[in-house]
Amino acid sequence: MTGQAKEFFKSKDSLNKSVYFGTGGAEGWGMRQELVRYVDVIKNNPPKNFRWKHEEIVGDEEHDDSRLLLNYYGLKFVFSDLKASEDLLKNYSDEVFLKGEQNLADKYGENTRRPASDYVNIIMELLDKENNLGAITVYKRASEAYPKYIMFLNNLAALYEKTNQLDKAIETYKSAIMVSKKLKLGNEEGYQKEIKRLKKN
Repeated sequence: MTGQAKEFFKSKDSLNKSVYFGTGGAEGWGMRQELVRYVDVIKNNPPKNFRWKHEEIVGDEEHDDSRLLLNYYGLKFVFSDLKASEDLLKNYSDEVFLKGEQNLADKYGENTRRPASDYVNIIMELLDKENNLGAITVYKRASEAYPKYIMFLNNLAALYEKTNQLDKAIETYKSAIMVSKKLKLGNEEGYQKEIKRLKKN
């Protein structure tokens, strides 16, 4: 395999893939060294756009039990682009955020979504910077990605009101009522009161 890898990686100028290589700390010396030789081939001929990581898990895991940990770490690495980057958190713009969401959908499928906690983290960062309109953009996307998370709609409606977009706040509360009915959450009366209050303004 190492010999084949030399030919393969030398022939690839670009390779848009993510690959994780891992071994357990107690696996056989020969197996660990062969993987090191394989990885050295990549180091000497790294294609553009090729994301890869090699690590040995510290501990006494052997060949059979190390795969449980390695599957976890491997999936975490391969799908790490689902997590919001530090750059996005520090230098947020609606355009960059929405483009990132579209890139994930193009790569993994239209139902792809970030972890809900990531949307919350982005929103909290934006609210700390008093970027309410940016937070609205992320709340809208989060409520699409997690249509059963009624608090996304609740908080989105509150932000619409805070930014004097009362019609949108009312429509969002109406959406929340539909979700509440569908999931039998019992929040309909409270949201109706919010709509009634907003219509008086």
